Amino acid sequence: WPWNLLNLVMVVLTIVLIGWDTRAVVWLMFPFGFLLEQSSAEPFGVMLIATVLSITIVYAIYRRLITNRSWYSALLLAIVAVLSYRLIAALLIIVSHSPPQHLWSLVKPTLAVIVPEVVLTGITTAAVAAVLSQFSARFRTNPATIF
Repeated sequence: WPWNLLNLVMVVLTIVLIGWDTRAVVWLMFPFGFLLEQSSAEPFGVMLIATVLSITIVYAIYRRLITNRSWYSALLLAIVAVLSYRLIAALLIIVSHSPPQHLWSLVKPTLAVIVPEVVLTGITTAAVAAVLSQFSARFRTNPATIF
């Protein structure tokens, strides 16, 4: 199994978002994005912008739509985080290669990576959230907030 496709940054920050419900998770993504940028072959700023925008989208969804701290909320947020990250990164890569020569050669590797990354990151985030909900009151679902 391709364990290197696990997006550990998204797992950690999704768990931090669910556990502490803080806006600081967006600011925590900035240094992580900068570190990802250092090992990226893409033009500078693509990964940084994609990571910060994706966690901002996840934060907005968590604050406005997701109202509990269950494992399936963590699963949904992780899936949205990875999909938005990959979509924004692909769009920025396409925009940075103007004119888009060999567009399919830029998008094809992303399509081969996205499904295992979404599955592995989502399952890992849900499993960590489920385990933490058994041992920490911070991660327990309030029965009044289940819809």
